Amino acid sequence: MSMNDHINRFEQLVYDVNYTKPAAAATPNLAVSVINLKFLNTLMTDRASSEKWETFIHGKGLQLEQMSTQQLYAEVRVSAARMKQMDKSADIETKALTTELHQAIQALTTQLGEGVQRHDGNKSKGRGQNQG
Repeated sequence: MSMNDHINRFEQLVYDVNYTKPAAAATPNLAVSVINLKFLNTLMTDRASSEKWETFIHGKGLQLEQMSTQQLYAEVRVSAARMKQMDKSADIETKALTTELHQAIQALTTQLGEGVQRHDGNKSKGRGQNQG
């Protein structure tokens, strides 16, 4: 799900909560600070996503209580795009390192194979000379 879709779904849930609250109780709408914190909690669905968003949340600190939800959404969109780009870069780097490692292993295997063949060839030559 894209970040925009996630935000739209969250907005709809907030709207539903505010719309369906009991009118007789004169319950106020959710406070912006509560909405902001609840929204950030929706981003942390597992350990990996929690680790990604933890730094962002700690960096915002008290601003989360004072900033508008729209401002928070904008900053989250930017951070999500950066995280996505970093993930792509990490994937490319991992693939490159994996390829490099694979090539190094192949080269080493080839060298070891050639060394074993030479070593075996010397043994058989040596045996032939000792026997003759």
